[in-house]
Amino acid sequence: MKKNLLRLMPMVLLGVWLGSGCVPPLYYKDMIAAAPFQGADAVTVAVQDRREYITSGKTEDSYEGQVRATVGIPYHRNTVTGGPLAAEMARGLAATLTTKGYQVTVIGTGPADAADEISAKLTGSKPSRALYLVINEWMYDGWGSYKLESKLTLKVMDGQGKLLATAEHTLEENLGS
Repeated sequence: MKKNLLRLMPMVLLGVWLGSGCVPPLYYKDMIAAAPFQGADAVTVAVQDRREYITSGKTEDSYEGQVRATVGIPYHRNTVTGGPLAAEMARGLAATLTTKGYQVTVIGTGPADAADEISAKLTGSKPSRALYLVINEWMYDGWGSYKLESKLTLKVMDGQGKLLATAEHTLEENLGS
């Protein structure tokens, strides 16, 4: 009996290795974007996660994508901090603006918060500009290489809440390994 178990051990270990999520965690680098502008004004920032699988409660708000084990089994990946993806993106956006000289205030949001309530919070302190980024989709899938799918909407308002600009960006890109 003991000999049979010893013979099976390599197969068991191989099975565990092949079926497990043997992928190291993915870390965001400091998300400071190269931006060709400078400023000193007060800016408020809010990022809201409106992905369907987040608003429905099917998936936690820290979800950023999935990686696949050696045999292709998908495993959810969450932000390294365990915090909401929207908070991570807000931190990166604020860091970028701060390095450019702006005085940035981040407004926290939840997936179920109403857009008009967020807009009111953004403009409550009468900043020079208010940025409202909505995450409609953000998901990567990694198995050897990573594919990122995203759909973002950015609204720029003045201090009184008047909409100055709206931009939508959709991306499907293979990021490589």
